[in-house]
Amino acid sequence: MSKNKQHKRTFRKRPEIYKPQTLSCPYCGGKVILRPVEFLFGDHVNDNSSEHYYVCNNYPACHTYIQCRKDTFAPYGTLANGWLRHRRNVAHRYIKVIVAHGLMTQSGIYFLIAGRLGIKESQAHIRYTNDYNIEQIIGILREILDNHKIQYNVEMIESSEYVELRRKGELWKTIMGDKQFKNPITKEGEYCQDRRSRRAC
Repeated sequence: MSKNKQHKRTFRKRPEIYKPQTLSCPYCGGKVILRPVEFLFGDHVNDNSSEHYYVCNNYPACHTYIQCRKDTFAPYGTLANGWLRHRRNVAHRYIKVIVAHGLMTQSGIYFLIAGRLGIKESQAHIRYTNDYNIEQIIGILREILDNHKIQYNVEMIESSEYVELRRKGELWKTIMGDKQFKNPITKEGEYCQDRRSRRAC
């Protein structure tokens, strides 16, 4: 081997190690701790649940938490209390009705919300909403349906019976009456097919 020949040093790429983030509760100021899903739901864990959640240290007195990504431990949105989590679910339900009628795509809805609220499109996703703008967003979503003269059951969409009706396979019939259409996001009685859509269910 020639003495002048230089050997190129190669480095193995180290696997990136992610650590839980340091967060504080926006409601009580308490420390937020990464906990396993069983801490919140016990034996009632389903395929929609993340493996870990960021939970306020004052839980259950302060009912604030957010799920996190499995690979990076990054919070999947901003921390929310029980009321805000419910309103976020309500917003997702309105989005499903809009998409199911073919009025707009999900990305188109977020683009519209960003323009109306004057925020970045990446921040228009429901998981980043706060106590103030979630009601504005729900108003925008209802306005879309009203402008297209779509009939929908407001009480049912915004009630806690929504989940039970979805389990029984009677959700869309109850919300939309006799109108039949194919729901492109979820199937009655089944979990959503892909992970991204599943989080919105």
